[in-house]
Amino acid sequence: MGLIAKRITHHEQFAAVVKEMVVGPLGLHDTRFLLNSEDLKRFCSGNTPEFEPLSYFDIGDTYNPAGGAKITTEDLARFIRLMLHPESVAPELSAPLKTTQQIYSETG
Repeated sequence: MGLIAKRITHHEQFAAVVKEMVVGPLGLHDTRFLLNSEDLKRFCSGNTPEFEPLSYFDIGDTYNPAGGAKITTEDLARFIRLMLHPESVAPELSAPLKTTQQIYSETG
């Protein structure tokens, strides 16, 4: 997918394509791929089985279905609202949102 995005947009990185074509236009202003020290302060820490705090660590996009994106609950809620009501955004954005909801094949 990253190679296709690169050919279409001439960007070197998948994150830049997503920011330009999805995150920015949809107004997801608190969604990032790279976190700075201020962003890290806003993350919850995990806990060990003994309830000792674990520090945040970045596993990259290896096991991340969001391609490495870090998204706040506010941005996630906005994205879900947009998916449920694609007509609520500009037509150039609503058409692509609607296509993600089409059934392309039957499984049986």
